Amino acid sequence: MSNLDHLFGDVMGQLQDLLPDRFKIVAKYKDGKYEEIDRAKTQKEALFLMEGYRLSYQDGWTITYYNIEK
Repeated sequence: MSNLDHLFGDVMGQLQDLLPDRFKIVAKYKDGKYEEIDRAKTQKEALFLMEGYRLSYQDGWTITYYNIEK
């Protein structure tokens, strides 16, 4: 489909934007409360974001994600 990108653009990316957020990325420092820091539409995206936050946050932080679908 990459040969049709010049005609249709990034259709899959645009369709992805229409999906509801399914995952919440949360963080807490030491014994603090969890706070939402981001959201993701897919588990792959949530894992990618969580790993990125874990690399950028310092020691003492706990960062995880969970499914928020009902």
